[in-house]
Amino acid sequence: MSGITSTELKLPFKRKWIWIVVIIIALFAFGLFLLPSLDYQVEQRVAASVHMIPGAELRYNDTSERSGSITMRKFIYWINSPVEQVKDYPFVSNYREDSDPNRAKSFREITPNFSYRLYFLSDLPQKELDSMLYFAPSDLRDDPFHMTSVSFYIISANWVGDKGYFINELDCEHLAGKETSGTYIVYTYRVH
Repeated sequence: MSGITSTELKLPFKRKWIWIVVIIIALFAFGLFLLPSLDYQVEQRVAASVHMIPGAELRYNDTSERSGSITMRKFIYWINSPVEQVKDYPFVSNYREDSDPNRAKSFREITPNFSYRLYFLSDLPQKELDSMLYFAPSDLRDDPFHMTSVSFYIISANWVGDKGYFINELDCEHLAGKETSGTYIVYTYRVH
């Protein structure tokens, strides 16, 4: 029994724990690098598909947390043109729609002073996209790796007036009383 001490027996045990800690730190660091790349993927998808009407002025943009783990981006533009001239502008290209015409109607609303449309940016096959849109609850609909939904609002400035109201994720406090003519163009999307 001579030659083996209790210190020598504990040495391999300490090395094992050091390796475990190193592996945990490496996995954590990899996770930290993965989240920004996800944001980058969503931002690239939106930047490639959203096209603002010439002459529109950026009035507000924000990134905010919603429901703890959901990050939303919001952009508010204003243009000195009536809503009738703005509402048919092709703001989004490369978008997809639900192939079920009854469900597709639920993703848009048009009135004389207000227009809403939900666009889906995705490279998924249509069958997978339809399945995702049918089965996923609205807050979980975005799978940032495969799809980004962009909500577009076209709102007559004289309709907004000084009202303080809330439409879906559109908080109108940034619109109220700012302009009395022209049109607001608002779009929002989930980053992660």
